[in-house]
Amino acid sequence: MPDKKDSDEQLLQCKNRWLLVCRARGTPAPDPGLVTPFLSSLPAAQQAELDHALLLCLNGREKHRELAL
Repeated sequence: MPDKKDSDEQLLQCKNRWLLVCRARGTPAPDPGLVTPFLSSLPAAQQAELDHALLLCLNGREKHRELAL
């Protein structure tokens, strides 16, 4: 079971990626104060899937509609 520190770091990393993707695409970013509670409410598998999709977006390698997942 991952410890709290690792979990918090993963949430912060995912939040930062989400905001960077929005900035890079010129799309409105969600309220930063709401992103962490939203991410915390996702099951671990969905958090990981979202983080992976965001990473692909940052690298310009996302598949069509990757973020829709």
